Amino acid sequence: KCNNQMCRALLKEINSAQKSIDIAVYDFHRQPVLINALQNSAKRGVAIRLVTDDGSINDNHENIKIFNTFTDKIYTDTSPKKDSNRLMHNKFMIFDGKKVWTGSANFTNTGLSGFNANTSVLINSPEIAKIYENEFENFVNKKFHSAKKPANNAQIILNNTKINVYFSPQDNTILNYVIPEIRKAKNYIYMPAFIITHKQLAQELINARKRNVDLKVITDATSARNKYSQHTVLRQNGIPVKTENFAGKMHMKSVIIDDKIVFTGSMNFTKSGNTYNDENCLKIEDAKIAKDMKNVFLLLWAKIPDKYLTKDPAPESFGSIGSCSDGVDNDYDDKIDAEDTACRAK
Repeated sequence: KCNNQMCRALLKEINSAQKSIDIAVYDFHRQPVLINALQNSAKRGVAIRLVTDDGSINDNHENIKIFNTFTDKIYTDTSPKKDSNRLMHNKFMIFDGKKVWTGSANFTNTGLSGFNANTSVLINSPEIAKIYENEFENFVNKKFHSAKKPANNAQIILNNTKINVYFSPQDNTILNYVIPEIRKAKNYIYMPAFIITHKQLAQELINARKRNVDLKVITDATSARNKYSQHTVLRQNGIPVKTENFAGKMHMKSVIIDDKIVFTGSMNFTKSGNTYNDENCLKIEDAKIAKDMKNVFLLLWAKIPDKYLTKDPAPESFGSIGSCSDGVDNDYDDKIDAEDTACRAK
């Protein structure tokens, strides 16, 4: 129903657009309020273009008909079959070449409703918008993944906020930008992360812990079942890692460092997110934003019981609060609520 702050901010920009809206999003469905706003924007002459992942759009066939009600400019990944495991995983909109809305949330009922834990950023900057437009034009010109042209990584300063925009895979964001800041951390590193499988990143977190940096990680319950997840390795090396225990996903993809720096965006901390997928990641240097993000992280941390420092609750079970009555397949086993064994065995 688009009744929370994140979705309302997006809706406001759609309704305010005068000339153009460019959308790059991995998944877009079950959003009637946003669809209606886009249809109205198109009727008043706003040019709308949409880039989405071919796998995602094929999974939701009804989306093509819906998208055609507000645009015929729809672009999907046409990479060779050898690249079929590579995703167009972005989640951003550009308005009139002046503003960008981006973050970790897909445009879905779980992504924009507050059901999943996500971040979003609205940036009022033609300079930032131009950087995103250049990336968008890559997709329009059928250049995805390694075929894209490199982006402009120049730092943009807005008032006292310093912003860099990085795109996967060209920028090798984890190795070139995230890890160097982790190495410089002195006080704390907090990570609300959907998943961490990147081994070198995990090792740098362990190194930071060894030099007495306060380190805390929250990961998603479904992702904790992934055999490549590094959360157990981090725990074994003395890093406190909590697995969330609420319905919905820990879907933030963020790093918060020393009340100074925040990394956030669509990129998971995985080899795929860094090296294969089309992703965007912001590096934001701003004390207030970093402190706000830290406070949100600590609030979530306090809500998760300490027993999940050593255990991983089943994502659809009575251990994950609300997951047995939310109508969502939280663990992707094609069984919902009472159909799921873990929700019957109380």
